[in-house]
Formats: sequence, C-alpha cells, structure tokens
Amino acid sequence: MGDDWNILKRAFHVDDIPEDFDPSTDPVDGVHYLQQVRWEASQCAPVVTAVIDEEKRKIRGVVNVLPECEKIPPQFLPDLEWQQLQVAHFSAVRERVSKYRNRDPPQTSNTQESVPEIGDEEAWYAICVEYKIPPLLSVVLPLPQLLIEWLLQCNAEWLSNSEHLSKNQGRWVYALMACIELPLTPESCSSLRAIARECARIRACEVSHTEEPAVTSLNLFICLVAKYFQQSDLADVVIE
Repeated sequence: MGDDWNILKRAFHVDDIPEDFDPSTDPVDGVHYLQQVRWEASQCAPVVTAVIDEEKRKIRGVVNVLPECEKIPPQFLPDLEWQQLQVAHFSAVRERVSKYRNRDPPQTSNTQESVPEIGDEEAWYAICVEYKIPPLLSVVLPLPQLLIEWLLQCNAEWLSNSEHLSKNQGRWVYALMACIELPLTPESCSSLRAIARECARIRACEVSHTEEPAVTSLNLFICLVAKYFQQSDLADVVIE
C-alpha cells in the first residue's frame, strides 16, 4: 500500500521528547501534552497476550447462560433443530400479522373487542392473565405500539411475581411478541429480556419441584427472545 493508506502516518508534526522530559508533571500546553502521550505510549508493550486458563475451558454438560437461574438437566432443554423450527414458524406468523396490519383498513373480524386504556394495569391483568379476552387478531391488530410495549413490560412484571406461566398468559405474550415492531426500542428489548429471564427462573423451579414439568412454552419464549430478537446471550446452550 502507498503512504496514503499507512495507518501510522502522522496527522501533524510533534517534536521529539526532550532528554529532560518529566512525565510526572502536569502538561502546561498542547505540545507538552502530546509529548506526554507519546511517552506513555512508548512504555506500552507493542503486543499483549492474554493468559487463558485452559481448565476453565473444559466445560462439559449443560451451560445455562443466565447466571441467576439454576442449571437444569439437558433433557428439558430444546435442541437446535426444535429452536430453528420455532423461529421459522414465529417469523411466518409475524409476516402474516404485518400483512394484515398494512392493509387499509387493517383486516380483522367484524367484531372488535373494547379494551382498556394504557395504564389500567388491573383491567389488563384480567385480560392477559385471567383471560377475560383472548388475543384474537381483531383485538391485537388495532393496539398501538406504545400499548404493546407497555403490555410486554406488565407481563414481565406479572411473571416475576408468579411461579408458573399459564397457557392463557402465554398466548397473550406470544401475540404481543408477534405484533411488536422492529427495530426494538430499549424499553421493549428490556421487557423481552425480562420475560426470557423469568421463564428461565420458572422453568428451573418446575424442573426441581414437579415430577412431569411443563417446560415447552417456557423454552419457546426463551428461544424466541434469544434467536429471533437476537438476544443471543440469553440462549440455551448444550455442549455435548
């Protein structure tokens, strides 16, 4: 490469460090400051190598990347093929939802349920958890994104105070996740991560205290948050 591509090419001239240079004194001007920077850089090794503890790399069995959750036996974790299938199905659902929403007017059923306003947590708890209203297209499609984000946050909080994920609440969480728009806002991303963490916590409790734990829905939400919404640090990992 020519000089124009040399990444070490000087942007401007800096005088050499004088023999009597004292790096312990505070810079008195710009030149003195740049000389101090050059002196500090000269004290650094040109190449630094990290020391890796090989013993820590020899991990076998199940790795649960959620630090606050208990590890669970591998038979309760979803394999990669199952996760890929769920992500593909969820992606198809979101595409259909997007097509319905983008129609003018949006295509829903002729009967549209009346839903509470944002902020009415008690009424929405009755809908999402006690299942007063199912998450039909006629219900979820007209919901504004701000309300969907708020409902995801509410569901994360409700899960944090629960020891199980009901089928009814699971249906609402799935519907809200199918309707949340991309790119995620910081608030919706935080809510989705919280839902995944609570599902992992509930799953660990189910496995520890139930003879036949029902973990499929819990696995599903952890999978979708990690794989579809690209929060990969929350993914379930099994090392053979």
